[in-house]
Order: sequence, then C-alpha cells, then structure tokens
Amino acid sequence: MREADTGRRPDFYVVGAPKCGTTSLYQYLRQHPQVFMPDRKEPHYFTDAHQLPSSYPRMDVHEYLALFAGALEDQIAGEASVTYLTSTGAAARMQEFTPAARIVVPLRNPVDRAYSEYWNSRRAGMQHLSFADAIAEESQRDPWRRYVGKGYYAQHVGRFIEAFGADAVHVCFFDDLVADPRLLCRGVFSFLGVDPSVEVDTSTVYNRGGAPRWRSAGVLHTAIARRAQPVRRAMEAVLPTRLTLALRRGFRRLMIRADVPPMQADTRRHLQQLYAADIEQLQRITGTSLAHWLV
Repeated sequence: MREADTGRRPDFYVVGAPKCGTTSLYQYLRQHPQVFMPDRKEPHYFTDAHQLPSSYPRMDVHEYLALFAGALEDQIAGEASVTYLTSTGAAARMQEFTPAARIVVPLRNPVDRAYSEYWNSRRAGMQHLSFADAIAEESQRDPWRRYVGKGYYAQHVGRFIEAFGADAVHVCFFDDLVADPRLLCRGVFSFLGVDPSVEVDTSTVYNRGGAPRWRSAGVLHTAIARRAQPVRRAMEAVLPTRLTLALRRGFRRLMIRADVPPMQADTRRHLQQLYAADIEQLQRITGTSLAHWLV
C-alpha cells in the first residue's frame, strides 16, 4: 500500500468491534481541540475486501487521505472503523501505511456484544431468526453478518500488538464508558498524547441499542431518518441543540424500544463457554480482570 501519494495521514485509529461504544468515543474525540476526526466515520479503508459487502464503495488512497485534509498542524488525526479489528490483514496494512500510529480498541463483553449486534440487524430488517437460530447458522452467512466470530478479541488484538507493539495499543472497555465516560476519555486522551484535562460533553450516548416496537419499525425509522436529513440540518441551524436532540429522541422512541428481550440463559451459557479461553487470554494481554464476563 505504498502508492505515490501525498497528504496528511492518520496518527491513530479506533478499531473496536461493532456495538462496543465506538460511535460515542468517535463523537467525544471530535470535541477535543487537539484531535481531528473526519466527518465520515467508518471508511473501512484497510479492511479485507471479503469482509465487506460487495456493494460497498471502496476508497482509493487519494479519497482516503482527503478525509484528513482539514486537520490542523497542531492536531492529531484519526479515524474509526469497527471492521479493522476482525479483518485479518488490516493491522499489517495499517502498520505499513502509518508505522508509528497508535491504536485504540474499545471492547465489550463478547456475549452482550453479539446480542446487541443481532438486535441491530433485527432493527435494520436484515435478521428475522431468533438469536439462538442465528448463531447456529452463523457459518452460512457472509463475514460481516456474523455475530459470534467478532468476539474472539484476544486473537484480534494480538494482530495489532504484533504489528505496532504493545505500547502502541490501548484497550478500553464498554463497561467503563457506561460507568464514567469522562474518565475513560481522559485515559484515551493521555494515551494519544493530547491534554487529558479537556472536558468533553459525554451526556449523549450515540448509536444506542434497542428493539423495534413492531417488525418493520426499525426499517421505517432508518428510512425516515435518512430522508429527513435535509430537514434535520435546517432545524439544527435555527433551533437550540437541546430541542433538536429532544425531537430526534422522541421520534426514535415512537418506533424503537430502549430495552431488548433478555437472552435465553442456555444461549448465554453456550456463548460464555465458547469465549472462555479467549477471555482468559485477553486478561493476560490487558492485565485487566474480566471474570465478570464469565458469569
């Protein structure tokens, strides 16, 4: 990936798996004056082609570097793509492209993460099976539509440590993001070498999960939200931010429940057994006790 190109390259990458808080972290990072994050989240530039839908428009190097053209000299630049973590070739390609980059890896209990992504697919109308049936037939689906395989974090994180070195990889956890997002942000800011004392607004949780109130509600919500984007931007230009946020949240509540049905106990036990060895390895890699992921 050594094309003849010029332009600002990223200084760091956020590579956590889907439904691990990556969108919230991306939004919080954007608020730091010493950090530049492009408007486009999820460029997936380094992801293996077979791990993206064939219809996904791939960027060339010039399009990718154009994402960072707005970064100031005194800012560090980064991007966030959740497919990098599980992409077998991404870490090596990223290291070749930006050898000194730093890697931020948000992670979540892999059982809960898989269930949350499943409900994300249900909301989008891409999944109608029960969770147990969906994971039973996982091997028959394309890689980007698999729920369980993305949760073997130790092997995925290991590729980034091998490519960049342990000191260049910072693992953080969804539980901490929920419990004290400002504290988590300070840790990430320190790792990236920017002022950790800068306070950012963490009051909004982005890409929140939930279940559709009826079968097609999620699809309808997404379609209306996309079509209404010009109206939303016009409202944001003239109305207070709090009011526009309240309107968007109210619209979502009409169609999306905040909670999802509990996972079946036998399905949870099955997944915990599948992940047990990987979780133990991840504990050794991170030096963090993750025993609560196994109960």
